[in-house]
Amino acid sequence: MVGVHFIPFGFIFHRTIDFYIAGWVVIWAVTGIWLIAVASLVAVATACGTAAYGIYMLRIKRAIVAALA
Repeated sequence: MVGVHFIPFGFIFHRTIDFYIAGWVVIWAVTGIWLIAVASLVAVATACGTAAYGIYMLRIKRAIVAALA
């Protein structure tokens, strides 16, 4: 994962800044993955709602055409 490669640098070079950078980057990477997952769920839910509305409109159209025939 992004940022994890900084952890060995901290041990190898005996620097604490690498651990802070690793933590910062990993937190934002996990946050980004979570946001992508949420956005995907919203997209699927929106697509399902649009499809349901389309099916509804087809049923209405059939009823109107049947009434005119």
